Amino acid sequence: MSLSSLRTDQSIEVEKDTIGGITRIEESNVYNLTIELAFLKTSPSGAVALETHLKTDKGANLRQTFWMQSGTAKGGKHYYVAKDGKKRYLPGFTLANDLALLTAAAEIGEVSTEEKMVKLWDYTAGEEVPTKVQMFTDLVGKDIRAGIQLSIEDKNVKNDSGEYVPSGETRTESNVDKFFRARDGLTRTEIIAGETTPAFVDAWVEKNQGSIRNNAKGSTGVATGSPMAPMTAKAANTAAPVTSLFT
Repeated sequence: MSLSSLRTDQSIEVEKDTIGGITRIEESNVYNLTIELAFLKTSPSGAVALETHLKTDKGANLRQTFWMQSGTAKGGKHYYVAKDGKKRYLPGFTLANDLALLTAAAEIGEVSTEEKMVKLWDYTAGEEVPTKVQMFTDLVGKDIRAGIQLSIEDKNVKNDSGEYVPSGETRTESNVDKFFRARDGLTRTEIIAGETTPAFVDAWVEKNQGSIRNNAKGSTGVATGSPMAPMTAKAANTAAPVTSLFT
């Protein structure tokens, strides 16, 4: 038997290195995650984010960007001023800071970074290419639990004015809604309040497991769903040093 036909051909696409397993999260629930990568990302506007590559203990991948600081035009701040005049942290900063506290026992602004070379997807090249990033090495490899919420979001398109508007089509996204410490399921708020028994994680599961939020506005620009009412936890003793409680 001749095997001469079993040769590679440049016209045939070569299979890339891949690791098998579940690639997507299919249900809103609390998941056990490992931080595979955690590094800084900056947008053209100057906004700063924590970019994370996470993996569940079942092999599902989640890549999540937490925008921690606004762009240059908005002052490069990690907070905003609400309608009532009070300052509130950006949601992305809160999640990024919780992640750092619950894994490295330090606020995100206190965790040092190191320049590392990693393979990241490049849209121009159409493949992953070696890229220099500022890596939060103290976060890499750490375990965390997270309440992950599925939601229906608009697919936006650019209009004649160059603005992105809803196209009428939608997609399903999975995003971290809340972080819990891996070893005991406690939230940042519960730890600061001196709680030793987790309560919020069970409340989160009861409220959100299996649900899908509809955040899509559609081509009319009218929202077809509304955010869920926030759950509350016991007020924290903010006078206590935050970082010393998380070790």
